[in-house]
Amino acid sequence: MFPTSSGGFSFTVALADEQATRRLMADIAAAIEPGDLITLSGDLGAGKTTFARALIRHLAGDESIEVPSPTFTLMQSYELPRFPLVHADLYRCRGRASSPSSASTTCPTTP
Repeated sequence: MFPTSSGGFSFTVALADEQATRRLMADIAAAIEPGDLITLSGDLGAGKTTFARALIRHLAGDESIEVPSPTFTLMQSYELPRFPLVHADLYRCRGRASSPSSASTTCPTTP
């Protein structure tokens, strides 16, 4: 892990399969707290949505909860037992900024 300027940590990992993704998710789920930010990057099919779905279902304590991809809505919000969680997909946003609220980033308003 590498410390970031915000006091957090950053790391890169390549996972062998969906089971490895779920194991990493369980470790991260145990460590995260309200206000933490987790960002995922990778090619299409890399497992980002698999990780996010597994994390949300794990934190909800409900493996059957519907967790749609926010590719077209850009954001899905969940009121979970430990804290509220926002799942955002900024793939369709363009610009140099890291959030859709930044002036130098443009996000479409319709699919």
